[in-house]
Amino acid sequence: MSQHRGSIKIAASILAADFGCLADAVREAEQGGADAIHIDMMDGHYVRNISFGFDLIPALKKRTSLPMVVHLELDNPDDLIDPLARLGSDIIVVQDDTCPDLAETIARIRHHRIGAGVGVNPDRPLEPVLPFIDRLHLLVILAVNPGFGGQAFDLGALLKLEKARRWRDGRNLNLDIGVDGGVNEETIGSVLRAGADHLIMGSAIFQRTGVAASIAGLRGLIDKSLGPISDS
Repeated sequence: MSQHRGSIKIAASILAADFGCLADAVREAEQGGADAIHIDMMDGHYVRNISFGFDLIPALKKRTSLPMVVHLELDNPDDLIDPLARLGSDIIVVQDDTCPDLAETIARIRHHRIGAGVGVNPDRPLEPVLPFIDRLHLLVILAVNPGFGGQAFDLGALLKLEKARRWRDGRNLNLDIGVDGGVNEETIGSVLRAGADHLIMGSAIFQRTGVAASIAGLRGLIDKSLGPISDS
């Protein structure tokens, strides 16, 4: 399965946006060419931060047509799947180490006819998740510890990306391989070459000179990194 420019998705992570202007940030991301909005929900237990609640999903749904990827970085994801699906989440991502029965959790998400995703932390191996990826829409390799934006990129994520891409391509699976954390102008080439095609970025989009200009610059780097590969 070859990698094409048109298949590379940019997901704007609003954890890095101005919390006082989230509606504006989401509109700017859509107008600037983002492919999805990434929402990290944190509870202060699984990670040492508290972020967004249920009400944000329908509020943002009124302001953008982009898919909402809700990433549950919390201890009790199974309790939240049903309400989050009903509120309009398009993809729900759970952390593999928070699910006592990962197969059951994935099935619960898919029951709502939305995308299921699994995230893998930097200190977690990829192998326990591989048997389930044929049931996933999105696999997220975390290149930073979850909880806060602006952290340095963990190079170990590249090996996981390469392994995930080999597993997917060898089985011809319809799966997006995501990378979350520390993806910016300096690391984007490495993650693309390693196999990522769903780039979750916050600071690189919302904490530069302008959202549209930042996304345009990142698209230019994607084109440069993929070289002469055809879009056809």
